[in-house]
Amino acid sequence: MRDDWPVGAIVPIRRLTLDDLPACLALSEDRGWPGMEPKWRIAFRVGTVFGIRDPSGELVATTAITPYGTEIVLIGEVLTAARHERRGLGRRLLEHALVQAGDGVVALYATSHGRPLYERLGFVAASTVSTFMGNFQQTGPTGLSRPVNENDVPAILESDRKSFGADRSVLLRWLAESAAHFRIVEERGELIAYGTAWSNVDHRIIGPVVARDVVAAQGLIADLIGEWTGRVRIDVHDYHPEVPTWLTDGGLKVINQCAFMVHNGRTMPGDQRRIFAPMNQAQG
Repeated sequence: MRDDWPVGAIVPIRRLTLDDLPACLALSEDRGWPGMEPKWRIAFRVGTVFGIRDPSGELVATTAITPYGTEIVLIGEVLTAARHERRGLGRRLLEHALVQAGDGVVALYATSHGRPLYERLGFVAASTVSTFMGNFQQTGPTGLSRPVNENDVPAILESDRKSFGADRSVLLRWLAESAAHFRIVEERGELIAYGTAWSNVDHRIIGPVVARDVVAAQGLIADLIGEWTGRVRIDVHDYHPEVPTWLTDGGLKVINQCAFMVHNGRTMPGDQRRIFAPMNQAQG
């Protein structure tokens, strides 16, 4: 069957559903991104996934948008099959995503491979994000946090909106149902930090982590890792240099760095310095 488009053909963009999950996983494998099923399921649950299929029906390009109210939209899962690179499919999907995003602040996490395209479309780097991975050895106090209960939810949602700058209640409620751990830190009855740990194939991801200060963030991260003896991953913004140093001292290594980019150089709402770690590099 033909897997290329006739010259001048209009390449249609389609909204994907969970039925397209196997095709999304195959595309991820094609680009060297194994173990993506949990992340794809999150994308379908809290956002909208778009894709392009070639004339043979095979999925060859994707992107996803996750809107948080009308204030912020995250773009992620930007993938193009290797054999279809440099044909404008990624650009076409990103331009479609920008239209769908409306007037909100649009942001994404850019690999070095994708950054030139994003810059051509008007994205500007706002911070650097380092991905740490490995087996963590506790290097500080633990036991500062406790598990979340239903009574904590209103305070978490209010604090998160002030910190992140938009309503992430859909994402946070999903995490409350599915994360391995969802914990908070309090001081004199006031919520000062919260975060989750969730499983992805053979390792545990720490994030989001939102905290008032470095000490609270470190104590929370240590508790979220807890008795887990396998590998952990955490993505950390460069807002607080003490945290990367602490993670390195604990045995984690930087395996990748990317740029957090905002469309047209707009300012992210909220108090972004309280966002110590995103949930992941697709949903923020």
